[in-house]
Amino acid sequence: MHPKHFPGLRADQTELLLSIAKTGYPEQVLALPYWETERRASGLAVLAFGAELKAIPAKVTDPVLGAVRFAFWREALEEIEHGRAR
Repeated sequence: MHPKHFPGLRADQTELLLSIAKTGYPEQVLALPYWETERRASGLAVLAFGAELKAIPAKVTDPVLGAVRFAFWREALEEIEHGRAR
């Protein structure tokens, strides 16, 4: 999909998010052109985030390291929720 189809995202951001999202949710990425235009950028971000979380167990060799990565994302989301984005 062309970056211009994702209002609010720069081309480099779109390309990065698409590459991440495709690793975990290729079918959903193919469906993005059919999403409402104003929802595509946020939908793409959610798909990419989900793909990142989904990949954690395969990326780590020690379950403790996986727990640390999940804790990082949990804390990052809590900061965003409270207006303290990193």
